[in-house]
Order: sequence, then structure tokens, then C-alpha cells
Amino acid sequence: MKARESIAGIELYYLTRELEQLIGRRIKKVYQLGRDVFSLTIWPELNGRRELILAIRNCVLLSKREWPKPLYPSALAMGLRKRLANAKIVDIRQPDMERLLILDFEGAYSGKLIVELFGRGNLILTDENWKILQVARGIKVKDRVLRRHETYKPPPKPETPSLLEIDAEKSLPIMERCSHLELWRFLVEIGIGPPYIDEILLKSKLRANMKIGDLTEDQKISFSKGIVWLKKRLGGEPEPVIYLSEGKMVNFSVFPLNSLSIRYEPRSMGSLLELLEEYFFPILSDRIKDRAVLELEKRVKALETQLQRQRDLLERYEEEFVELKRKGDLLFSHLYEVQFLIERARKGLQSNEILNVDRSKHIATIIIENTPIDV
Repeated sequence: MKARESIAGIELYYLTRELEQLIGRRIKKVYQLGRDVFSLTIWPELNGRRELILAIRNCVLLSKREWPKPLYPSALAMGLRKRLANAKIVDIRQPDMERLLILDFEGAYSGKLIVELFGRGNLILTDENWKILQVARGIKVKDRVLRRHETYKPPPKPETPSLLEIDAEKSLPIMERCSHLELWRFLVEIGIGPPYIDEILLKSKLRANMKIGDLTEDQKISFSKGIVWLKKRLGGEPEPVIYLSEGKMVNFSVFPLNSLSIRYEPRSMGSLLELLEEYFFPILSDRIKDRAVLELEKRVKALETQLQRQRDLLERYEEEFVELKRKGDLLFSHLYEVQFLIERARKGLQSNEILNVDRSKHIATIIIENTPIDV
């Protein structure tokens, strides 16, 4: 089985609660570790964790590790540094269970850093009025334009309320309004993603592709109870679990899930921050290493090109030295003849051994042993 490579909105919900401890701390440095991976160095550190890793295609995590840094900052990293260096984090929030994280900061500059973890991911820096200053990936689609100097607009909201707004009384009426949707689609609309979709379906004994409108009343009640159970569970503390298949990490959850435990070996983790670092470090480090290797290969290639130019130049100088030495030896061995020809050239007298006289440069070209020499 292919290992899961991104976090769900529910996990980001719990993570945001953890990251609220960063409010009041400062961003000291900004790096682009890979094409889609960024690092913010936080000071003072939080229980030994000092790097906030923003892997926009995968996750956000607060790390204790020392991540490899590029030799040279990218243009995007330099643009982010200009605004974020020494800025204070004043708010961290996740709107409506979306896979979207917003950091508000204040300092020499103030604004917002937006991490979009859906689709291909994105990182957007705006000013206080949401005007985009830097963007990792420019977008122009029907509903959104993400590029510099445009006003940031979040993705369109689903018409259905998020999981946070649903309770036992509201769930059935909301389901009735969405009777055309398949169960999995409805769960996604209210902010529930895999693997939590599978847990609700397991509890309610329903299939993902069934439509709400085709359910019996008992099935609707069972499905509603599963959603309400998950909503209540969000109020509790995380009990993070990693799931292994043949010793390899393949999935995780913020609390134990029967839908995963019956298929994989569960391993409890001490905290959500610990889980995310343990699970995603191997995935991200390989990607960063690939970029570091490419950067190093590019640098080596540039140095090899520069070295070859130096070799070519040295070879040319050596050839010129040999030729100049040969001509010098000729001049020395025919010294009296050379002096005679120079004197004739100075007086304007013709000779078969005088090819040319350039009086503006005070140079005469003479022939010694069939070799033209400037004197």
C-alpha cells in the first residue's frame, strides 16, 4: 500500500491548537528547503522545537531536528525574509476546518502568511490588507487569481456547514439538503477527509458511494450519529497513532481508529508534534536531499565549466609563450640583421625582409628565417 502523504483538516485542527503556543514568539530566519518545503526558525524555541516546517503539498510540523539548508537562498526565500525576519507571530488559525493555515505577524512589516495544503499546495505572503506580496505558485482560474499585487481570496466555501457547526439536531436537516451527494462527498464537504471518512462509514455500516437520498431513516440516523461522534471527539485531547504495515509507516490519526487498527499495526505516539515529525521526516528529507543534490550538481557543473575555461586559457598562453620564445631566439640569433632592418625601416628604406611599417604604433614587421616578427 502507498503510504499517506498529507494531513487532513481534522489533524490540522488539532495541530493549530498546538501551534497557538507560538503566538508571541518571533520568526528569526526563513529558508526554502525544497521546491515545496519552507522553514521558519522560531525564537524562543518551544520545548526544543525551533523549526516550523511548511511542506505545502504535505503538512505543517514543528521540528526538533536540524534540517539541511541550501547553499544559496532562492528569490522567494529572500522576498519572504524581507518581511518576516524578526516578525512576531500574533495569531494562528484554521478557517472552517479547511486545510488552510493563516499566521498573522507584526514587526517592521505586518501581514499574513497563508499556507494552503490542498491541491498542489501554496504559500502566500500578504500585507495587512490581504494584498499578495509573494506567492510560491501563481494561479489564475475562474474563481481565484493568486499573483503579486492581487488581493488574496480563499477558495470558495462549500454550501454545507463545516463539522464544527454540526450537532445532533442540525445533522439530519443538513443531510436532507444534500440528498444528491454520495456519502464520501458529503463528508468531504463538511471538512472530514480520509481516514476519518472510513471510520464514520465503518461505525454506520454504510458504503462510501451510497447517496444520502437513498438511505433509509435508520441508516440516516446511524450516519448522523457517526458524524456527531466525530464532532464530540474534536473536543477531547489527541491520542496520536501511527499505523505500520510490515514495519513501514503507512498512515496515522490524531486518535485511534478501528478502520485502520483492523488492517495495520498501531503504534501510539507521545504527542501530535512527535507523530508528524516521525512520520513526515523521511518523506520530506528525501525530497530535500534530491533538491540539495541537484543544487550541488549544478554548482559542480558550473565549476567544471569555469575550470575548463581556465584550462583552455592556460593552453593558449602556453602556445603563445612557446611561439614568443621561438621568435625571441630568432631575434637574438640574428641580432645584427635585425638592427640593420630596424634602421632601414626607421629611414623609410625598402627591403624584401620588411613586410610593413606602422609609424603610428612605432612597429615594423620583419621576416627572419621566413617568420614574420613585430619589432
